[in-house]
Order: sequence, then C-alpha cells, then structure tokens
Amino acid sequence: YVRDRGMPLDNMANTTRVFLGAQIACAQCHDHPYDDWKRMDFLEMAAFTHGIKNLADGAYNKIVKDSEGDRLKNNRDLDNLDRFVRYAFYDSYIKDETDGLIEVPKDYQYRDAKPGEMIGARTMLGKSVRNLGKKPMKEARNRFAEWATSPENPSFTKVIANRMWKRAMGVGLVEPLDDFKKNT
Repeated sequence: YVRDRGMPLDNMANTTRVFLGAQIACAQCHDHPYDDWKRMDFLEMAAFTHGIKNLADGAYNKIVKDSEGDRLKNNRDLDNLDRFVRYAFYDSYIKDETDGLIEVPKDYQYRDAKPGEMIGARTMLGKSVRNLGKKPMKEARNRFAEWATSPENPSFTKVIANRMWKRAMGVGLVEPLDDFKKNT
C-alpha cells in the first residue's frame, strides 16, 4: 500500500501473488487467458482492500507544509529533513477506510455486472468470505486477512511453506513461487 500508493488494484494483484500463489494481475483488465480467474474474481478480491489510504494523504501536508510554507523549498537541509520525516513516519502508515465494496470500472464488458455498479467483496479460493447483499462490510481488510491465513484457504500454507523451502534449499518445490495452479 505504501509503495504503490494510488494503485489499489496492483496491491491486490501483489497480495494474491505473494500469499496465495495466484497470478491474477491479467484479470485486472480482462478474463485471464490461461487460468480460470475472471475479471469479476479480481474485482471481488480487490473490494476487500479498496479504500485504503496512506496517512500522508493530506494529513502531513496540512500539518507541516501549511505551517512552513515555502521555507522548506528554499532550504535544502530542511527539505531533506522534511522528506525523511515524511517517509519514516507518515508514508509508512495506512488509514483503513475499506467497506468491502468496489465500483465496476467504466470499461467493464462482461455480462455479470454493469459499469458503475457497486459489487461486494468475495474470496476466490476455498470456502468463500462474501459480502452478501452488496452492503458495506465492517473490517473488510481484517476479514480478508483472517480468511487468507485460515485452514479454509487451501493455498496459504502451501505457498508459504514453498517460499520457506526455497529460502532454505535454494529452489522451491513449485517454481515459479508465485504461480501455484489450482491442483498443485
């Protein structure tokens, strides 16, 4: 969230790749050409974390920049200190404003939803966590994290064990590490 600020869909693509061993980035824009992932699967997963913001989004600027004005721009040392404080304290914290809902993009061309429609969060593997009724879900990000690490998720333990095996032995039991297929 910190590194890819302003790119919420990329955050979910990275999360599923690292923790679930599923490369679903293609499904951000279209149904996956080689796997079973649909664009709707991706959007429903992205709804769990949609709305997360960095603490720096507005708060830091209001506190420091408004009180210091142009003084920081004209003094290199103060500007460097300002950058350090921002990166160390403000940019590395997130503000969770997720509600488990995401808007279907305007370029969506499939029959299962209409552009602009709000859809609820749903997991794509194993027993699903669903946002039924398309109403806001409390603590959507926490519910996703609980599901991702639970025994009901068939991927997490295999993916993490494979990553640890590669770290210890130099090669994973499944390679590439982030491309587990459903029957792996």
